[in-house]
Amino acid sequence: MGLLRQCLIAAAATAALCAAAPADVTIRSVRLIDYHIDRTKAFITSKGQSDSAYGIFILLTADDGAGHSFTALGDALPRSLVTNESLTDAWAGATAMGDALVGQSLPGKDSATDVAAIRSLLGKLDSITAKQKLTFRSPPPKDKQLRATLCGFDEALLDLAGKVHSVPVYELLGGAKQEKVTVSALTTGADASAEDLADKAEDEGGKFGALRVKIGLGDDEDVAKIKAMAAELVEEKRPTKIWVDINHAWGSSEKSLEMLGRIRHALAEAKFTSTFIVEQPTDENDIGALAAVTKQTRLWAASDPFKIQTMADEAVWTLADAKAMVAADAADLVNIKIQKAGGLLASKDIADYLAASSPNTGIYVGGVIATDVTSWANLQLCFALPRLDYATAPVPRRSYKVNVAATPIKYDEGKTFHKPTAPGLGTALDFSKLEPYVRRDHATPTTRPGV
Repeated sequence: MGLLRQCLIAAAATAALCAAAPADVTIRSVRLIDYHIDRTKAFITSKGQSDSAYGIFILLTADDGAGHSFTALGDALPRSLVTNESLTDAWAGATAMGDALVGQSLPGKDSATDVAAIRSLLGKLDSITAKQKLTFRSPPPKDKQLRATLCGFDEALLDLAGKVHSVPVYELLGGAKQEKVTVSALTTGADASAEDLADKAEDEGGKFGALRVKIGLGDDEDVAKIKAMAAELVEEKRPTKIWVDINHAWGSSEKSLEMLGRIRHALAEAKFTSTFIVEQPTDENDIGALAAVTKQTRLWAASDPFKIQTMADEAVWTLADAKAMVAADAADLVNIKIQKAGGLLASKDIADYLAASSPNTGIYVGGVIATDVTSWANLQLCFALPRLDYATAPVPRRSYKVNVAATPIKYDEGKTFHKPTAPGLGTALDFSKLEPYVRRDHATPTTRPGV
């Protein structure tokens, strides 16, 4: 009888363990929502004008077959001016990727195993992107097709794993490496006048570490704008950096050095002594040109009272691009955009490589026109990076009539964020606010539990 009782107890314990063991989390459906939200003011760069936040929200529904269900969110942001990705191509690609995900599972046992599974799933989705026949007039190479669309699925899968294990996404990316994230600058469009920028230097020069402005529409006007900002900062005795984004409008190294020579003279006249950052002055496909500019600006720094630093943006999409940039010693800083990289995991890989192989290269997390959903994704990445010098992407988006994030992103103090605590990305969608801005709504056939 005693032996029988022991056997029954052992059997009950085994059954309890089996019942408590984590089960596979299977994706049952993928819903795609095409949305378009007008900005209250157009944003102008040397590349063109952006008057709305548009994209494809990706909603994954999943369950573990044991009564636990999950809904996860991602935001695909196809940008023809950033990733050479039209919404038409993104929708077709997202539909194919969504169909491929239905019925796929995460092991659900621990976060590390699930992240490995997510990388495997993203590899399968990436093979789909490479096979898509794009209609966009200037498609990128096969290894860079539909990066922003892939990024949306990366976010949704990480959001799912975060909710399964009740941890913020930055924990899935290796844990927080930053104690806090402070926004470095707000960005002013290229249509601002010299007078506007002087006023901004007076009003905001003490609020942020840098003043960031898009330029590249006119050479003389650009030099005048920079001189006006520099003069105002010097008058106010502020050490604020000036940061200009050219969006590769200058093209060649010769043109870039000509313009930087003029700017250098203007900064000297204004008695500027802080740092001047020039982001992607040269053509995105010419690493050698950027390297030539960087070599010259470092020579100038030996005698100038200010430092000119170069930043790669359009030139670096992937880990392979980052390696080529380091091999050429082409820039002082790199702008990591999750849409160019294809997601948070790929962006983290780039940052980890730079920290290990080129520790003097500064890292900036930049963004695109987006909603607070993407701001949350960028913030999660910022906390996980081994090095973070500048961040402008995780900011509250106030240039819209509505905020479709159920949990809007907010500064904790000043312009600073502390580590999020909510599982996953940090927000869901507020459908009551989103509904008027939906243009298409498509869901894949839902699989039955156990299928």
